[in-house]
Amino acid sequence: LRRLLIDSDHTIITAASGADGVEAFEDKEIDLVISDYRMPGMNGVEFLERVCEISPETVRILLTGYADIAIAASAINRGHVYKFIEKPWTVELLETDVRRGIEYYDLLQERKELYDELVIKNAELDNMNRNLEKLVEERTRQLLHSEKMATLGQMAGQIGHEINNVLTLLQGRLHLAGIKKNDSGYIEDTLFQFSKLIDRMGIHTKNLLSFGKPVPPEFKDIILNETIENTVKNLIDAGVLKYYKISKEYHNSLPHIYGDMNQLDQVFTNLFMNAHHAMEENGELFIVTIISDNSKYIEVHVRDTGKGMNKKHIDKIFDPFFTTKPEGKGTGLGLPVVKKIIESHKGYINVKSEENVGTTMIVGFPSAEKK
Repeated sequence: LRRLLIDSDHTIITAASGADGVEAFEDKEIDLVISDYRMPGMNGVEFLERVCEISPETVRILLTGYADIAIAASAINRGHVYKFIEKPWTVELLETDVRRGIEYYDLLQERKELYDELVIKNAELDNMNRNLEKLVEERTRQLLHSEKMATLGQMAGQIGHEINNVLTLLQGRLHLAGIKKNDSGYIEDTLFQFSKLIDRMGIHTKNLLSFGKPVPPEFKDIILNETIENTVKNLIDAGVLKYYKISKEYHNSLPHIYGDMNQLDQVFTNLFMNAHHAMEENGELFIVTIISDNSKYIEVHVRDTGKGMNKKHIDKIFDPFFTTKPEGKGTGLGLPVVKKIIESHKGYINVKSEENVGTTMIVGFPSAEKK
């Protein structure tokens, strides 16, 4: 065998027994091994079984002069042989099997290298994905907060007007109290009114602070009617909805929805603010909650009697930075942020509008049972 294969491009190592062959694997990397079946000490199947344990990637060939199916089965099962060659064999056959065995070994090594490279690339990709998810999450939080602050800026003027009204009432009462300082009944009533007016100012400042404060999302079961009513009350207190007729029709047996209270408040604040900007002071706002036709969603219909929109504008209202408001009145991010929040709640938002008639925004949320 050595004489026949010495002219090949590979180093040839020989061993006189299975034990010597095992020792050869201790300090060398061997691509292919050829073993006879009949050997002193241990037979070829036992030897190749040891080789498989020491160097699983080495290609194994067994030579035997015994045409025994049991030997072949044992060699395949225990030694995981690549080739089983019966004697007598030809030089051409041996050279062909060795060449193909070496090619097979090289393919195994290439596959192993590709697999190792794939594992590394997958780990790098997983790490990039995690970093990207964190970046997207952070950018989303920043966008939500930026839009909240923009809305807060629009509300600040209304709230400032309300606080100024309260201060005017306080000053008027204080001036009259100086004139009627001997009228104990009036003084007592003035102190009571002072307390109520100060409470009103406290509500305005509390709403400003809570609306502008960044709060991490916390999903839980929510009563949608209560959330909407709370938003309406805050905007009335802030003076935003003070001069409109508000008609409310709340379905009295709605299932809960699964969502984040602060994000939902941001959704309805934005929708009500848009209605406010679209209407004159004698406008009317309709707020309706119903169960959808397929009974899978809870819908909120917000309809105003404002100036409405044409189809060209309707198709763009969810595009970032698109706005029909005058300069300085809107960022063009309100409805895109609203849509993003609604979609994160597995819901949907649709719009119907007609110029000089009004606009209806339809928001749907799955019930908490569907979460």
